[in-house]
Formats: sequence, C-alpha cells, structure tokens
Amino acid sequence: MTQARFRIGLDFDDVLILSADHTAQLYNKLYGTHVTRDDWYDDPNIVEPWEVKTFEEVVNRVISIHGSQDSLEVEPLGGAHEVLKKLKDAGHELVVITGRPEVVRSNTVAILKKLYGDVIDVDELYFTNYFQHGGGKKISKGDIAKQLKLTHFIDDVIANVNSVAATGVRTILFGTNYKWNQGDPDKEVTRLSTWKEIGEYFDD
Repeated sequence: MTQARFRIGLDFDDVLILSADHTAQLYNKLYGTHVTRDDWYDDPNIVEPWEVKTFEEVVNRVISIHGSQDSLEVEPLGGAHEVLKKLKDAGHELVVITGRPEVVRSNTVAILKKLYGDVIDVDELYFTNYFQHGGGKKISKGDIAKQLKLTHFIDDVIANVNSVAATGVRTILFGTNYKWNQGDPDKEVTRLSTWKEIGEYFDD
C-alpha cells in the first residue's frame, strides 16, 4: 500500500522560531522598555507596555525590528527541525504561511534558509500581512490553505487555526504557554504543546 503524502502548512513566528522573546529583547534595547513575550496581544487597545500611543506604532516598530540585521540572530523552536526533517524525508511537503508582511521577505527568507533550508523550500513561503502593515490588505490563512490544498496546518494563533479548520484542513494549535492563544479553538482543532508532541501526532 502506498503511504499517503501530506502537504503541511506551518506558521513562522513562535512556531518555527522564538520570535516573540527575541523581538521583545530587541525592542527593549532600542526603546528602553520592559516588554516581555506576555505583552503580545491582538487587542489594539493595549499599548502601554510598548510606550506608544497607538497600536499602529507597535506594529510599525515590530516590523522594523523584523527587517533589521539583529533579527537574523533569532533561535529556532526546540525540536522543530528534527520533526520537520523526518517529515520531509518521509516524502511529505512543507510550506510556510506567515502573518508577516511582504516588506520583510528578505530577512524572513534569510532566517528560513539559515535554520530550515535543508527541509523547507523558500519558494514555498507565503505572506498574509496579519496586522495590515502600511495599510496593506490582510489575507486569510484559510484562503491560502485552501488554495495550496493543504492536508494539515500548524499555527499559534486561534483566529488562524479556526480560519484554516473551517476549510476542512486538519489543524493544530501550537503552544500552551503563549498568553495570546489561551482560550478554546474550534472543536476541529487539536492543541499540542511541543514539537515532540507534533512528531508523535504525525507518527500516529
């Protein structure tokens, strides 16, 4: 019997790389603040820890950091490469769908090549502009998942996994220690805490 091949979509920040922690460190160094990973909210009314007046300023500053040379020093999520290499070697296809805007494509590609270049093709990298940076249009990850005919999708944001799960794709909500994704996703979504658990999920 021929083994089924999967087409697996992956979020980038805080699924493949330790983005929030690293970005907070760089932000504090630049602006003298005390932002932590737990200050990452989708609520545009919460701007105090960032010491700005509007959420748009937060987004602009974070995107600027993601486009900086220092952002290239971000670390990968523990266990991710090992699991993805195993999936790649088994013949499964891997694509990345990030909430970042196109303006940071160069740095995002550089990080992907550096940390996952042997398992993920950088041509399979798609940007959705989650925070509508620069007034640009936000693209639904569900729409991209459907277009790319994904079988599975992994993300750390509840709105994203719900959007993809609604298309019929088997979807994983990653991480239980992220303050921004506490709450219950749709019932079709599986929540997993670590890359070890993701590896076991696909082994099954």
